[in-house]
Amino acid sequence: MLNREYFLIQEDQQRGPYTFDQLIDFVSTASDLGWGEEARKTLVWHQGLSDWVPLGTIVPPPMPTKGKGSVAPPPLPRRTGGWLLFLCMLIGIGGPVSIVLGLYYVWDQIGLMNQLRESVNSPQIDGPYIYTIFQLGVAAYSAKVGYDLAERRVAAVRMTKNFLILTVIYPFVTIFVISIDPGFPTDEVEKWLSSNLQNALSASVAPQLGCAIIWYQYLRKSIRVKETFLPDEGNIPR
Repeated sequence: MLNREYFLIQEDQQRGPYTFDQLIDFVSTASDLGWGEEARKTLVWHQGLSDWVPLGTIVPPPMPTKGKGSVAPPPLPRRTGGWLLFLCMLIGIGGPVSIVLGLYYVWDQIGLMNQLRESVNSPQIDGPYIYTIFQLGVAAYSAKVGYDLAERRVAAVRMTKNFLILTVIYPFVTIFVISIDPGFPTDEVEKWLSSNLQNALSASVAPQLGCAIIWYQYLRKSIRVKETFLPDEGNIPR
């Protein structure tokens, strides 16, 4: 047993190999920090096992320590709070709401154009359905990321980081979707509107990039984030 190599799954990634003594230290440290039960649920595998099993089935629970003057650390926060909670609300609520409001504006403009077309007996515009489906998909993904982050789901931090990267390229993808959607206008007046939409999207790249960098660094370095989620660095033996 002492010579075996052990592998763990943390944040959906395989880590290792570790020795048995390192696993004992990992569980002991996790118990001292208040998340021993979560650590014992971490999946582990070694040669001879047919599948991944919880770490608690291999490593025994640490013996309670007693001694004068010993002070137990405060329990880790079990709910998101502070700036982390604000980020959850920003992504999970603010993102979808802003997208829906943007869709409302676009369809309202399409309705005004159809009224203008009707007055001059021109064909009606069907509407930007490809653009709408794309935006609703982004809104649903934004809501899921915010919810998973608030509920401390597995890999929520990594998913949030990926979402922040998505927000940087989102304006460019949106412009591309507008360019291929047959529901967007094609005559001169409507081309002017499309150009304004694209200019507005282009102007949003810089602030979105700045916000994405700030929040990305927050997720990497915030003590609250590391305490709220099972950290993937620092508490796992290397």
